[in-house]
Amino acid sequence: LQYGDMGSIIFGLQFNGLLPFGIGFNPQYPYSVYATNTSASNYDGLLMTLHKKYSQGLQFDLNYTYSHSIDNLSAIANNVFGENANFSGGILCDALNPRACRGNSDFDITHIISGDGIYDLPFGRGKRFLGDASGWVNQVIGGWQIAGDTQWHTGLAFTTLSNSFPLSFNNDVPAIFNGNTSALKVKVHNDQGRVQLFADSTAAINAFSGPTGFQAGSRNNLRGPRLSTTDLSVNKHFPIHENYALEFRAEAYNVFNHPSFGLPGGRFGGTADITDPQTFGFISSTASVARFMQFALRFDF
Repeated sequence: LQYGDMGSIIFGLQFNGLLPFGIGFNPQYPYSVYATNTSASNYDGLLMTLHKKYSQGLQFDLNYTYSHSIDNLSAIANNVFGENANFSGGILCDALNPRACRGNSDFDITHIISGDGIYDLPFGRGKRFLGDASGWVNQVIGGWQIAGDTQWHTGLAFTTLSNSFPLSFNNDVPAIFNGNTSALKVKVHNDQGRVQLFADSTAAINAFSGPTGFQAGSRNNLRGPRLSTTDLSVNKHFPIHENYALEFRAEAYNVFNHPSFGLPGGRFGGTADITDPQTFGFISSTASVARFMQFALRFDF
């Protein structure tokens, strides 16, 4: 009752024989699903690209995206219990008022910066330095190339859980935000041996309350940690003949071994349950892999 969970109250009274079946819930249809096409989405974005054509051994692309995606459900069509949605599958938080669920999409990212490039080191035959190198010297110092790509973006949107089912027995509605936005400041840090998203988890959880009556809070009004990763490769080309060449590649993924953390979540991924302080804001997964390297030898003909 303290969570405003009228669905569970009625079900509990019926289950314990204190309320006749058929009052509150039809005994045949407590879990029935009504499929409809009342989901809608809207995306606006600005994309800027700086491209340098290959010249003097250098080529690169630099991209920036500023965007906002809004919807009332992020699961794919006809996906009732979809894994892509963060807490309720394909079920609207309020079937009678679809706009009540409208908020940031599960995949909404505000800022994205990405880039890739290739640079031929200016050493060896025909290059700026030691351009007249002999054959064996050129095989040692010539043909070196550096290539890489990088990506950085702000955090994904995710939602709160109230552990309350006032509108549907299948849907845990978002909590009511009634605090100050400063309480939701994100600062990933170590909290007693665990990774905590919020700078002050106590202030963050106290900024929310459970629903009363038939209310539901705003969906996806929290932001996860940002992501940053860079891949790099060092390549060496060995010309053998006019029609043949050998290439050695040393590649490192997440070369700086920088951890990018996933979304927090207790019972579900990408959620923050206000009734469970032990999991609220704590992160147990990463969105990037640890650095690993690989080597390759390629023959071109």
